[in-house]
Amino acid sequence: MEGPDTTMIGIMKLQIDQEIGLGDMVTLAIGTMAGQLHISCKEGDPCSSVILSRTLQPFANSPEIFQLANAWIKDCHVVHPECASLIKTPKGGGKLPTRVVDVGYLNGSQHIRLVETTGQVGKWVALTYCWGNVPFLQTTSQNIKALKREIVFSSLPKTFQDAVVITRQLGIRYLWIDALCIQQNSELDWQTESANMPAIYANAYVTIAAVGAQNSHQGMLNPRGWAAEQPDSYTVQLSRKSAVDFRMPIDHLTHINFLSRRAWCLQEKVLSPRVLSFGSSQMTFTCSQSHLTEGNYVRDGQVQRDAFTTTKNELYLRVAQVSRGQFGTNLFYHVALRKLHRCWYGILTDYTQRTLTYPRDKLIAISGVADYIRRETSHEYLAGIWKGSLPQALLWQNPPSMKALFQEAGCLHFREKVATYRAPSWSWASVDGPVNFGDCVRDFEQPEIHRLSSKCDILECEVTAEGIDSCGQVSGGYITIHGPVRIATCEPSYGIMYCYEYNVAALLGVGPMFDENGEEIKEPVNKRDCMGVFDVKELPEGRQVWCLQVTTAFGLMLVPNLAEAGTFRRVGKCLLRCIGPERYVDWFGRSRKETVIIL
Repeated sequence: MEGPDTTMIGIMKLQIDQEIGLGDMVTLAIGTMAGQLHISCKEGDPCSSVILSRTLQPFANSPEIFQLANAWIKDCHVVHPECASLIKTPKGGGKLPTRVVDVGYLNGSQHIRLVETTGQVGKWVALTYCWGNVPFLQTTSQNIKALKREIVFSSLPKTFQDAVVITRQLGIRYLWIDALCIQQNSELDWQTESANMPAIYANAYVTIAAVGAQNSHQGMLNPRGWAAEQPDSYTVQLSRKSAVDFRMPIDHLTHINFLSRRAWCLQEKVLSPRVLSFGSSQMTFTCSQSHLTEGNYVRDGQVQRDAFTTTKNELYLRVAQVSRGQFGTNLFYHVALRKLHRCWYGILTDYTQRTLTYPRDKLIAISGVADYIRRETSHEYLAGIWKGSLPQALLWQNPPSMKALFQEAGCLHFREKVATYRAPSWSWASVDGPVNFGDCVRDFEQPEIHRLSSKCDILECEVTAEGIDSCGQVSGGYITIHGPVRIATCEPSYGIMYCYEYNVAALLGVGPMFDENGEEIKEPVNKRDCMGVFDVKELPEGRQVWCLQVTTAFGLMLVPNLAEAGTFRRVGKCLLRCIGPERYVDWFGRSRKETVIIL
């Protein structure tokens, strides 16, 4: 030995370095020749205190994989009280979901079947996966009776088959898969069971994530891709009890996580206290206290948790802080509340970049997270917006520079108009594609920032839920606001300006402006004093818009709603020109305050 990270083996000198995504890398020198290889050993090997990476299995269905998965989960149950506190069911299991798949015993001696529970208690495993566009077995009113008698294993897509195998290997009897446990041709059953999803994922023994499968037929327990690409590995026997393995480097960070693109999967992972993920290169395990990998590339001691785990833990922390606070009576509570709102809109930033097979699910697919916050804090939720974050929460907008993300989210053009109603125009859920929420939360920790200081009053706000899920799909809604209003006309777009990579419009005020003494203001017009960022499609030149000031620096662009007299609909956000540190042009001047109803 020549130090803690240097080993001499015969005439070879090994310099071991830890690299994120690659694990332990060794610079191997023989004479004047040198090169880098990945080095690993098995758990319990005498070298394991120096070589921290563990040897990967070439097949995901090997006994060693299942032994490791069981060890991770059982260790979490025993030594992580923080994780246990997130689950509301007793150790022996809770009330089973309405339907579960009975996977039978480990030896496969019992038929797989769909079970309709009647208050039964037990443990279950939940599955999160990508549906894809290839047809696969789903439960409907036509086949539910047959599936309750038996589900033929070979009739299941590969991802479902593997989920059955994993569930059996974990020693759990029941498995929940949305496609099988919800009648897919029943709107009532879908609404009822989708409302139960938060509890199903939150109280599952563990959630299995098929992160390496693009559709339900690709499976999880496949031969590892790297094993086929780099079949050769070399084992050096150091002693009768010790051996190290060498192979070419595998960059696990480059492997695609298909679930990160699917909107539904976000809330499924956020709500799941424990997630066992099967990727194309290795297996990982995530809970509130750890992020573990099969190759041991991430360790608790180094606190190298993934960004998603950090976001999930922050949500749990902020909800707990708000639920414990004295509602509305001290600064600590208000700071905690703003942090919770910031966390929520951060989650939405990720969510709006993901794809939805059915656009109508925009609010439904995130309703589980919203319902969790609502139940724990008793706060009012309004079509994707928390009432306590108004009026700043109305200031969402199209991102300035994210065209590629719009395409990834399934939008042909980032200003597409939604074909069918799914939310009021003042809600971010009324548009497709990524949304920027940077101006949606006022920061109590930085009171000197005035651009988000409110300039209007929320008089009334209400939405109508379409189904039994109060946080899900809505059929209507309105907000009544009292604030400064100024009518403006749209000028031709100035093209790319500020930080926007698409056109923004100049808004020119209509009619004279007066100062506080009633004198007409005759300052020269600067066409950049107020610029408009449209939500869907820029209005033609000369078209009038009603600008409602919301905060010192921002407002909403509205147009009259022709379908309902006396009401307006949102068409975008207006930005006032900055004229100094936290100073903005007083474009609204002495504009008369009016009461407007926005649908």
